Order: sequence, then structure tokens, then C-alpha cells
Amino acid sequence: MISTIGINHQLRKFILSSVKFTPLSVGKQVTLPPELSLENSLSSLTYSKGLQIHHSLKLPQTTIAKQAFLISKDLHSKQKMSFYGNTMDTIKNLNLNEEILNLEAVTTEHIKTITKTLEEKYLTFWKHKLENSSKLTFYSTFKTDHNLENYLVFIKDPYKRKCLSRLRVSNHNLQIEIGRYQNIPREERLCKICNSGEVENETHLLLSCKAYEQSRANLRSSLENASSDEINLNSQTLSADLMKSTDGEIITKLSKVVYSCFKQRLKYLETRNAD
Repeated sequence: MISTIGINHQLRKFILSSVKFTPLSVGKQVTLPPELSLENSLSSLTYSKGLQIHHSLKLPQTTIAKQAFLISKDLHSKQKMSFYGNTMDTIKNLNLNEEILNLEAVTTEHIKTITKTLEEKYLTFWKHKLENSSKLTFYSTFKTDHNLENYLVFIKDPYKRKCLSRLRVSNHNLQIEIGRYQNIPREERLCKICNSGEVENETHLLLSCKAYEQSRANLRSSLENASSDEINLNSQTLSADLMKSTDGEIITKLSKVVYSCFKQRLKYLETRNAD
């Protein structure tokens, strides 16, 4: 068995922690940012991970990737948490353990089968979550298919992209969200920024809160002058329509406005708390 002496400590930490982050971690906690866990296709990630395993088996013993694989296998043989063991658990959960006795026996056809099965299981979970989670009320107004969203590609600024992601999946600190943890009824989670008596939810932030009128005016002006006629500014479903947009220009401008609104909101709250 290969010794761990001389292997970078960070590499070993990665091996030990990979069980937590790999999409192959069926039955175990998977930690992914919201834009990946809800807005991206995990099948491509799973297939890619499977190909990495298959590729690492063919590498020379002296390569770091092959040594990492062997260390992980050694940890598994000692009944310690490892990527190897977690992947074997996945295979067992998919009832393939009699056919695949170890990772060395995995073929590209196995990888395709595992990927397809995991995708089907995840889609079932995703649809159930979308239909039954009150947290995803806003999200369900525009999200119908589990696929890679265009904004993840179009928006180059990571801060603006993350900000839009958090708004879309309600992973923010608007009253509609933080009120959940304070057991405040939904209809009483009112906006404390404009004191209009309206619930502070995603649509309120985008379309009606008076605190962001300038940012909203800039967005409307941009939409009126946009080359695309995809968005109807008078639509009753405007907030959802904006989220569903596939126009790169509109998506980029929307992300700037959302980022600006949250920035203004934070500044207002900090100023008020300081007083």
C-alpha cells in the first residue's frame, strides 16, 4: 500500500473532504451553492466525476491523481470516510454493487447508467421540492425545467451573479425569508425600508419598493430601449418574466439593478442601526 509520506497535506485534506462535496454523495450531505444545486444540471457533474475516476485508474502510479485515488482506497479499506468509500456507497444505493465490486471495475457504460439514474432521482427530488417548499414560492413562478440557466453564463461579475442567484432562490435576508425563522406569518413580513405596509418579498424589491425607485427607473429605461421585445413592462407577471429572460442584455442589466438594490438596502439598515 502506498505511503502518505511526501503527499501534500492539502491533498490529503481534499481526499478526506471530497465525500462532502461530490454530487456522487447520495444519502450524504451535499454542499453546493444555490445556483448549482437548483439551477444547474448535476448530471454533467456526476458524469465528469465518473470519467475522472475511470481516467485516474489508467494513470501511472507516480502521478498525484493516482496516488490520491490509492490513498482514498486505503482509507476505505480501513473503514474511514473517503471519496472511494462514498462512491461505493452510491453504487450500493443504486443496486449495482453485485455488478461493480470495486471502482476498478467501473466502465464508461456503468458511468452512463449511474449518471442517468442519479439524474432521474434528483429530478424527482427537485420537482417535489419545487412544488412543496414555501421557501421556493417565488422561484416556482418562473422555474419549470431543471437546466443550466443562461444568467450563469451571461453575467461575468461573480458578485452580481451571486446576488441574482440568491434573489431567485430566496436565499437572502428580505423579510419574506428571515420572517420564516422568526415564525412571523407571511402576510406580516412587512418591508421595513419603505414602510408601505407591503410584504417585503422579491417582487416588492424589484417592482414597488420606493427606496429603489432610481434603480428601477434605470431598469425600465433600459428595457424600453432594449433591442429585444421579450419583456412587457405592463405585464402582471413582470418579475417572473424578468427572471425567465434569455436575453443577455436584459439579464446583465437586471443583475446590476438587483445588486444595487441589495447594496442600498444594506446601507440603509446599517445607517438606521447606527442611529
